[in-house]
Amino acid sequence: MRKALILGLALVFVMGMTTMVGAFPAGEYVDDWYIDSTADGYWNGSEILAEIEQLYGTTDSDAEINQHNTGFSNYAGIGQHGTSLEAVINQGGYDNFARVSQGWQGFENVALVNQFGSRNRVRTRQGGDNDELYVKQHGYFNYARVEQFGTMDSYAEIVQKGEKGGAAIFQDDGNNMTAEIFQDGVENEAVINQTGGGY
Repeated sequence: MRKALILGLALVFVMGMTTMVGAFPAGEYVDDWYIDSTADGYWNGSEILAEIEQLYGTTDSDAEINQHNTGFSNYAGIGQHGTSLEAVINQGGYDNFARVSQGWQGFENVALVNQFGSRNRVRTRQGGDNDELYVKQHGYFNYARVEQFGTMDSYAEIVQKGEKGGAAIFQDDGNNMTAEIFQDGVENEAVINQTGGGY
């Protein structure tokens, strides 16, 4: 798989108050990036910030952040602009926040966010054709928001297992778009808002 080495730029920023974490290329090419900020110790990984930005029209690039902690108030963010990109965020603990942004200069991008714990939040945004976006949350008081705009043949899915969660999918100005929300628990709320063609 050929990478756009000249056009692809990855900015990686990691900061932690309770532990040091590292970022390094995940594959043969420098535009695949991986951060593992899983930590041990008393707080087991709290107040850790990890972010990857892949800019300027990268192609076939991957970004992954793992925060398999039982701590709190962690942040993971991935921003990508290009084609055939993949973003993965895995978080454990509570009161965490995950952000994924993929757009406006590409298509066929995939994003996956997994959160285990309570009071976690996800915000994702895509703006290309044939994009796919998946959010999975396990726990209480979790919230997920998915936005896809100006796209064709894209798919968005939120799966929540737990109580008192909230899920929202907004698909604007698109065509032939699909949105699905699956919730297992009580006192959950869900909203799907589509403009344009979709089902």
